[in-house]
Amino acid sequence: MKKIWLKRCLFLALGCGCYLALLQLLIYIESFSENPSITNIWEAIWFSLVTITTVGYGDRFPTTLGGRIIGMLFLLSSTGLLAFLIGMTLSIMTEKILPRLRLFRVRKHPWYIFSGLTGEAAALASNLEREQPDAVLVFCVPSEAPSGGQPRPVPGDRWHIVKYSPQAVLRWKRSLSDASLLIMGENGCANYLAAQEGAAFGIPVYCQTEFTSDNMPDQLVLFDRWDCCARLYWQQHPLSGAEKHILLIGCGRYGAALLERALLVNVYGTDRSVNYHVFGDSSIFRKDHIRLKDIVCTEECTCCSGQDSVLFHGEPWDAASELLAQADRIILCMDTDEENMEILRRIHQYFPVRASLHLRLSRKLESVVSFGSDEAIFTPDLVLRTSLNQLAMEMHEIYRRSDPDRTPLWNQLSAFLRCSNLAAADHLLTKIRILLEDDSITEITPENCRTAYQIYQETREDKAEVYREIEHLRWMRFHVLRNWHYGSCKDSAGRLHPDIRPFCQLSLSEQAKDDYAWELLGKISLIQKTPRA
Repeated sequence: MKKIWLKRCLFLALGCGCYLALLQLLIYIESFSENPSITNIWEAIWFSLVTITTVGYGDRFPTTLGGRIIGMLFLLSSTGLLAFLIGMTLSIMTEKILPRLRLFRVRKHPWYIFSGLTGEAAALASNLEREQPDAVLVFCVPSEAPSGGQPRPVPGDRWHIVKYSPQAVLRWKRSLSDASLLIMGENGCANYLAAQEGAAFGIPVYCQTEFTSDNMPDQLVLFDRWDCCARLYWQQHPLSGAEKHILLIGCGRYGAALLERALLVNVYGTDRSVNYHVFGDSSIFRKDHIRLKDIVCTEECTCCSGQDSVLFHGEPWDAASELLAQADRIILCMDTDEENMEILRRIHQYFPVRASLHLRLSRKLESVVSFGSDEAIFTPDLVLRTSLNQLAMEMHEIYRRSDPDRTPLWNQLSAFLRCSNLAAADHLLTKIRILLEDDSITEITPENCRTAYQIYQETREDKAEVYREIEHLRWMRFHVLRNWHYGSCKDSAGRLHPDIRPFCQLSLSEQAKDDYAWELLGKISLIQKTPRA
């Protein structure tokens, strides 16, 4: 925006300089006339104005040939200057004044202010519009933003495209209590820095980035498309009890997120194990998770009975035809649509498979199980995470009651501990599937929570150890995937924790702490069902 206005100012200064030079030249040339009517700068300005505006009073006129040529220049420039002035006025009206007037009319509605208009932002806005009919969607698009390839919705009553900064738009809001800021630019680092500034307004800020830190404001929520995609995938496509061998073709951003989320969500206990076979360049994933072997088996062997395994295959996927034929599920999760479509074509054409094929695509494909479209990923449920955050806070509060003196409040937790609680809330759906013995459940509702909690109460005396071990395994996986390991004393800086050890080595009191994750089902079951219209 500043560059555009700088160019306009330079252009205006150049025009004014040329105009003054012509006036001085006109006075100089007319001074050689025997009876000049233009003798000073004010008379020259008057003559130029009545000529440019085509009024032509005739009280001032050049008498020399050179003066008349300059007069012709003024006359010929009149149309262009008027068009410029009219265009500038209309531009100011449409870009500056009218957007403010339109927003002033809806200042009492909840506002969602986007830092730009990308494809992801448009998808989230569309979903917000469907879920909140009274929401106002404001897109802060600078004048120099490229328009090629970017969706430009037709502004309606709730879609507002303005050429102001988000900070300026926030100052127009009557009350910030129902305003939210969404930073969704192309650069994750720039997004994170902008989100830190936006959090100073004290409103919820949602930032699309992979960066994080422990000293984040309470109202700042971070998300990225890969994690949202993986979370949604395992929620909508849970593993059935019959699925033992899962193939992931691709270990880039999507593949790594899907594998990590699978290890956190698909924790069913020692009586049900899953083998994950990963094809693709997994070097970065293995470098980031150097302690992976502490929670899963990473080699083909028979000594890991009852334990999940993650096997990284060095050969290309098309060299493992026997494994493809034996797989229960094949997930095509390369980072580009073209790669996934090409692999799908080759599998259909050349390889006998009995597995269900799941394809990551930016757009939904009806002929196959596809996932990962912008419309599916960028939803209020996944981005704003209101319900997930509420579950996580409830779980933490239940856990805090067991040791209130040493357990901090939610707003005192570090970013890591908040993520730990969010991971626990994510696994709640798996707990419901375990209790109800139904792997097809894809949604947490008061009804299924109520039924699951009733079964938990009826069976907890006999299966308390089983339930606690499942939660301990889930908790330990979360920490080990971030390279925590056993230490006799807890040391957050060194990533040491005394509870990172087999469940059977914990004391009874330490084992009992894991009841809190199952007790939350009772909390949710008390939520009153919202009546349908």
